[in-house]
This record gives sequence, C-alpha cells and structure tokens, in this order.
Amino acid sequence: MTASAVVTEVSAEPEHVKVRFNVSGDTVQAELHDFAGMRPEVEVGEKLLVVHDPQDPHRVLTKDWVDDPPFLSLPILGTALLALLCSALTVAVVLRRRWHLRTFGAPPHADAKTRTDNDYKARPAPVDQ
Repeated sequence: MTASAVVTEVSAEPEHVKVRFNVSGDTVQAELHDFAGMRPEVEVGEKLLVVHDPQDPHRVLTKDWVDDPPFLSLPILGTALLALLCSALTVAVVLRRRWHLRTFGAPPHADAKTRTDNDYKARPAPVDQ
C-alpha cells in the first residue's frame, strides 16, 4: 500500500532514515528498509511516498525504489562476478582435463585387478595436422 510519509530522522552512522505516516487512522513511525544498499537522499521534514506491507506496516520502501529499482548494486555485482568466476573455473578445468587426456591417455580402468598387462597398451599420441 502506498502512503505519504514525513522524514523524522536521518542519521549517517550507519545511514538510517526514519519516516512517519498514517495507516488506518494509526500513526506509524518506521525505518526505511535497505535493499541493495540504496537509500534516498532526504532531509528531516521532507515528504515522500512510501510503500508498506499491510500486515506489517513497519516494512517500508520508498515508492521510487519500488517503481524503478536500481539495476546495478553491490550485491548484484558481487553475485555476477562470483558466477563469472565459477563459470571460468569450470571451463578451465574441462579444458585442462581434455588436454591431459589427449596428452597422457585415459587412466587405468577401475577393474585393474582383472586386467592383464597386455590390456594397458599406451595410446598413440594424436597427430597434429
């Protein structure tokens, strides 16, 4: 639900913004929730539109953030970099494994006790063209 709120407190250490608004005739004072490290740059006494949860009016976001959330933020960038790193490592491991198999051949079979020495002939090296 959307409501008009008045900023009652702004502190910078750590950054908190508290607002006051009316819900069903009751006055609620709540702190704006922080998603993606983005908070509005406001001063005490300013009015702004907020969106709150009807079941828990103390969960509050600014309407601007709900309408147009930030595309890039620290958590999003961190997740993207971690996914890129994991993908790159996976590709590197697969390429190294392929190189190792081409260079040294396949490892001995799991049933090595039942195989004879003649079964372990080395593969010829691949011929580059």
